[in-house]
Amino acid sequence: MYKWFDFALSAAVSGTENLYMHKTDSGISFDTYFNCISIAKVIKYTNIERIVFVISVVGSHTAEIAAYNGSEEKILAEAEGNTISVGISQVPTDSRLIYLKINGCDEVDGVSVYAECKAVRKISAAAVMCTYKREEYAVSNANLLAEISESNPLLSEVILVDNGMTVSDSSLNNKIRLVPNINNGGSGGFSKGMSEAVKKEDCTHIILLDDDVSIEPLSFNKMLGFLQFVKEEYRDISISGSMLYIDNFLRQFEAGGNFGKDGKQKGFGHYLDLSLRESLFENEAENDINYGGWWFMCMPSDYARSGQLPMPFFIKYDDVEYALRCKLRIITLNGVGIWHEPFEWKYNSVSEYYNTRNYLHLCDLYCERFTNRKARRVVRKKMLEKLGRHQYKMVEAVKLGYEDFLKGIDYLKQINPKEKHCQVCELNYEMLSMSDLNEIKTGKQLSSGFFSIYNTIVVDSFFDRKKQYFMKNKVIHYKEEIDKGYVTEFSFNKIMFFLFYIVKKLL
Repeated sequence: MYKWFDFALSAAVSGTENLYMHKTDSGISFDTYFNCISIAKVIKYTNIERIVFVISVVGSHTAEIAAYNGSEEKILAEAEGNTISVGISQVPTDSRLIYLKINGCDEVDGVSVYAECKAVRKISAAAVMCTYKREEYAVSNANLLAEISESNPLLSEVILVDNGMTVSDSSLNNKIRLVPNINNGGSGGFSKGMSEAVKKEDCTHIILLDDDVSIEPLSFNKMLGFLQFVKEEYRDISISGSMLYIDNFLRQFEAGGNFGKDGKQKGFGHYLDLSLRESLFENEAENDINYGGWWFMCMPSDYARSGQLPMPFFIKYDDVEYALRCKLRIITLNGVGIWHEPFEWKYNSVSEYYNTRNYLHLCDLYCERFTNRKARRVVRKKMLEKLGRHQYKMVEAVKLGYEDFLKGIDYLKQINPKEKHCQVCELNYEMLSMSDLNEIKTGKQLSSGFFSIYNTIVVDSFFDRKKQYFMKNKVIHYKEEIDKGYVTEFSFNKIMFFLFYIVKKLL
């Protein structure tokens, strides 16, 4: 019998208690995101024959193991002692989840999950995190990963790639390997970290994750434990960690995605409320996943060891391109995820440049019948959308991204990534706080919301509507969650300049 993981009984992030346990009048139920078991995937992908729960609780109680098929719960086993188990053959074929229920108590000291399995794989994973001048995030999360590795030998190494060369060794756990690097973006930082990880011959898996995340240690223990039980025919599977919103803790942004041959991108599990059992069942669907975000991604090290490293995209779409190139076989598991800031909080002209350039390269490499005409159509649509919002710097960023795409994929390998990034950053708008925006002379005090003020409009900087800009001279693009925004103004000359470019280059 092999140890798999211990339940997490307290919330890592305040407000997420319903992701860990549900307390009822009869006791405690663990039909929750972090503590339930993805039983359909256990049956398909692993050699596990029986799952055993060992419970530490004071007082008399009754334990049950329940299965859920999307509409009803079925009790598979019941016991009054501190050990309860279920054989894989006992699980109904339509069930995707099993979970523990403890009746007659309102507090649990601990629950450990074991697996009976004839064979286990040797797992030695390296966690790679890349950072650029975000020391507070990076140091805190790297140190937490080091703590996880101290208690879980399957996580054998933590590598922090410092693109800004500003992190001090003295601030880090001595188990962390700090790797200074030039500022060649997330793709360059991850490439460096992957190269460092495979220098150790026993490294079987590489875990990539962002620095600005909130981590639940159970996710690592659950994921790595699962990998050691995987069948030989699935030894090459990768596990994509889900992204949960850090401003709406119970909501999921994405659990894996698909990039189609037509260039259409689809994420799975968008906006699911993971405190609901029905959502957990939906989250277990075997979707056609062909990429996973590098906010949290675990893959076999064989790809990096064979020389397969990320494309020098700097940021944006490097994770999608790598997964498509390596043809990764990807699954997701409930309980394997992190909290991350919404992407719209960081949306700017830099995002537009890299999204445009790298998306076009991605389509050129992997889409069927992707022509210059289709590329022009993509760029034309993006430029017209930004023109209608008076976002002329973003229009310029799209234009630059398109022109750099036309220079070919080898251009990315020749340029100085830091210099190019600095050039693109010049196109960003100055972000102002609401108090600064209030000082703009509009004839009236501003506040968040959507309304006109003397020919000025205040809009959500990401979730706006085209009609809001009609007949408006000045626009305040404001994001309430971060209390910041930027200002754009109508310019007839700039509109005519970009329209002339569109007519000449993009029609």
